[in-house]
Amino acid sequence: MTWYKSILYFLAVGFLCSCSIGKSNLKESSLQSEKIFPYDLTEAGIHELAPELKEISGLCYNATSSQMAAVQDEDGVVYTLDKVNGSILSRDTFYKAGDYEGLAVTDDYIFVLKSSGTVYQVDKKDIAAKPIKIKSFLTKELDVEGIEYDRAGHSLLLCCKNYTTEDTKNQRFIYRYDLLKKHMLEEPYLTIDRTEILTYLKENFSTEYIKDKFKKISNPDLDYLHLGPSAIAVHPITRNIYILSSQSKVLLIYSGRSKELSHVQKLDKAIFEQPEGICFDDRGSMFISSEGKKAAARFIIFPMQKSKVRTER
Repeated sequence: MTWYKSILYFLAVGFLCSCSIGKSNLKESSLQSEKIFPYDLTEAGIHELAPELKEISGLCYNATSSQMAAVQDEDGVVYTLDKVNGSILSRDTFYKAGDYEGLAVTDDYIFVLKSSGTVYQVDKKDIAAKPIKIKSFLTKELDVEGIEYDRAGHSLLLCCKNYTTEDTKNQRFIYRYDLLKKHMLEEPYLTIDRTEILTYLKENFSTEYIKDKFKKISNPDLDYLHLGPSAIAVHPITRNIYILSSQSKVLLIYSGRSKELSHVQKLDKAIFEQPEGICFDDRGSMFISSEGKKAAARFIIFPMQKSKVRTER
């Protein structure tokens, strides 16, 4: 190789390397990210919900009917939705009006969560019968918004939108209700910690991207975590825990085994106006419901990219 060809070669290599680095805001490899989060958010199936579901607040997959179950903020009604397009298939009144924020389904019961922390145990065979009230140390001050049935532990997981004390302003907690012992464990099942989130962001995203997409979470002038869990779901295949927050428009993914933060996914506010519900069907498809403000409420579907999944053992 002549000297001028050598110079041209090294200049070309340097130029290509600089271009490849500049194209991405991510520090981690895309392959690693896809294995943890096996969904392409650009491939969303977006459906508008009926006007009466404009304040849809909870979404859950009902394996018995292979359809979706949902509740909305004001009425004591369990809706059955078509999992293909979110259209209403049936309405079943289970109790009087109230601020209902989520629901979870087992083989025999529907558990409906009120923001006060009370859970209503509804018999699937007789939804109109008076539900059993489950109360615990969780209160309305915590604004309890998410509930999920964890089949592996036969328990309910509940997430609190607010913090408890001044010492926990930078944390949010997930609690576990043991369905066998009928007892809410006082020790948090999982802790969402601002420091852990910031560490993940710094290790995986550029400074510019963090300032642009995670402005309030990363703002050192805010002395609290700008995030409020509004829904929770356990992935049926990976067993990872997905926590949705309308505040800051993020989706957090935690290892089901270690409870460590595995992924932070920013959500596009143009699609997710106010995301309040998340669930999976038994094949791993992800469903997110978003309340309507200026636009109609939405029912959004993401097929799972199984070739990119990483299952915990």
